[in-house]
Amino acid sequence: CIRDSVSSRGLGDVYKRHKQKPSLLDHTRLRNMAICTRKLPEKPNDKNRQELIRAINNLDIQVLNADAVELLQRMVPIEEEIKAYRKFDLDRKDYNELTDEDQIMRHFSYVKRFEKKLHIMAYMASFEENVALLKPQIAVVTEASRKLKANTKIK
Repeated sequence: CIRDSVSSRGLGDVYKRHKQKPSLLDHTRLRNMAICTRKLPEKPNDKNRQELIRAINNLDIQVLNADAVELLQRMVPIEEEIKAYRKFDLDRKDYNELTDEDQIMRHFSYVKRFEKKLHIMAYMASFEENVALLKPQIAVVTEASRKLKANTKIK
């Protein structure tokens, strides 16, 4: 029988070794988090997570470019997730047993005003581009006001 041959080859041990880690996120959210995490410039391991959190707290757009900030804006933990991670910590469970995505979200859930900081960083990252787009329009308005001021018929 097929089952007998599978168990005799020890594939059950393979499944035990690759047992999925528990997650506090629902399946769809976990999958989306995994996709966003892979798109980040560096895969967040423990050291990179701390650097990532430090950059967010310091609003450092030198460490996180505009694309990374945009990705992180999709990863903002919702209130229920924050409560779940806090409860997980209050129960004194080992967060290393969680999936990588859960560990990242756990770190994000402890950043105060996380979403607002990311919004500010996105604005900072796009500021120079916005100024460059506005300069020609400002120049036109300035020139028009000079001509109106210099016009003797309007006075």
